Amino acid sequence: MSQTRNVNGICRCCHTQGIFKRLDETYVYEGHKEVYENMLLETFNLNIVPVLDNVKMFYAICDMCLPRLRDAQHFRNQVVLCENSFLKYYTDYMKKDIKKEILHNEENTGNDYNDSQHSDICDGDDDDEPLSKLKTEEIKPDYDGAMPTNNIDGTKPDNKKTKQHNCHICHKQFTYFGSLEMHIKTHSNVKTYKCLLCPFTSKKNKDLVRHIESDHKVDGQFSCSVCHSVFDTARLLKNHFSHHLDRFKCEYCGKEFLRKKGLKEHLITHTGERKFSCSICSKSFGQNHTLKSHILTHTGERPYVCDVCGRRFPQRSHLKRHMYIIHTGIKPHSCKVCNKKFSSKSYLNVHERLHTGEKPHACRVCKKNFTAYTTLKVHMRIHTGVKPYICSFCDRQFAQMASFKLHERTHTGERPFSCAVCKKTFTNNGYLKIHMRVHTGEKP
Repeated sequence: MSQTRNVNGICRCCHTQGIFKRLDETYVYEGHKEVYENMLLETFNLNIVPVLDNVKMFYAICDMCLPRLRDAQHFRNQVVLCENSFLKYYTDYMKKDIKKEILHNEENTGNDYNDSQHSDICDGDDDDEPLSKLKTEEIKPDYDGAMPTNNIDGTKPDNKKTKQHNCHICHKQFTYFGSLEMHIKTHSNVKTYKCLLCPFTSKKNKDLVRHIESDHKVDGQFSCSVCHSVFDTARLLKNHFSHHLDRFKCEYCGKEFLRKKGLKEHLITHTGERKFSCSICSKSFGQNHTLKSHILTHTGERPYVCDVCGRRFPQRSHLKRHMYIIHTGIKPHSCKVCNKKFSSKSYLNVHERLHTGEKPHACRVCKKNFTAYTTLKVHMRIHTGVKPYICSFCDRQFAQMASFKLHERTHTGERPFSCAVCKKTFTNNGYLKIHMRVHTGEKP
């Protein structure tokens, strides 16, 4: 395999300019080799030919089109597999139907068929015109991912993860040990799910949701008696209970977790254990889900989409946090000093450091301290020179997302911040705040 490299050029699929992957190079994605010109040919029957260009700057694909191509190939392979399964099932069904008809004729007419005649009728697929037409070329997919549907006979596809954890009581099998732990509790007399509105407890999550739906619905809504937040469904209120339950606390940094398993995974960040390695850049991680999120930085894939605003995210947890923070407007955590409200406990903890002066995150290079780890990560780009944000118009690179967005607006002309008094628009919220002093008379 030749050494893969990206080129500064144009995407042949959407004509976006930037630093992209070459169509004729071999790349590795989740342990599988990919050549994008071959994927386009196999999936869409599109033969995109290179032009006279030594560096192949006009023979590339961008990070937005790439996950779409993978999804299209995955869907095509899924349809081929399902169609092959269906035709096999239908062919077997037709054979059984023919056998029934033969037996019926034998019973009614008394005609005898010898073994060779019976074999020719039932098993001669090559000579039977209707059955031979049902055959199709069997194509094995290049993509080795799990299919989202069952086989035609109702069984699970072979490429699903094996269920290696068995319940010693009812022998039910589970893929993950955590799922087995939760299941075993259903056999005990311990009632693990508690209603914070009344003394009701249950062994099953769905029983608690049903209880809230039937006993705590007031005027079509569900209200939390602890913080008085209001929700539209019983499930949302049940999920909200987790904010008021006892948590597992990390002895190193004080971070809290709902489950012991979450604390166990978090402790790896303090012990330094890194057993999951990226096959592309060899970077190591302490947790498998962190590795999966990291791989998306190579592919540019953001599979989780917000139904409200259309924003895309690489992780489901990021989407859930976005929905909770941006679209619900719920801020149950309040600062005891200035009463400012926050949607999550972690945001509140970072804010409280403004009052205490605590800066627990230190730069290993220049020893500068920061209140939040995310701020430290952005600061480290000063020393590493990493600029992950690239302008799609002029290829200029930026270390910070805010600077990148502000720069792109110089190309698009977008001015999303508007003055409520005179309707004048601005590219940056800071400019709007300065402008508002014209109306308020403030002179700081």
